[in-house]
Amino acid sequence: MFMPSNKFKKWVNEEVAKKLDQDGFLSLPLKMRIGIFMMLGSCIIGYGFPMVLMIIAGVNHQLSSGLFQGSIAYGVSWIVGAVGLTLAGRDCIKYPIYFFAKFMKKVFPNYFLE
Repeated sequence: MFMPSNKFKKWVNEEVAKKLDQDGFLSLPLKMRIGIFMMLGSCIIGYGFPMVLMIIAGVNHQLSSGLFQGSIAYGVSWIVGAVGLTLAGRDCIKYPIYFFAKFMKKVFPNYFLE
């Protein structure tokens, strides 16, 4: 569904007015912080670890072993990411929305003038 430009401008300005980035990260609940770190860790596990395993397997001339281990690591990263998303909870979704609105206002400052 497409949002009309007036509503979009109003929405971006309302989101940026919330000033969520002034709250310290440590003020978030522990469960949410653990969930955020697990989601970030899942990206590292899912993309960095298989690449390192393939490099090591290539050096040792055991590519089939690296392919298998990399696939397992990628699958584990999805599980870790899902657990992290569950721990972070629905209250965490307001932060990406806020930072998207703030990014839009930085990129197109003249469009979002009040």
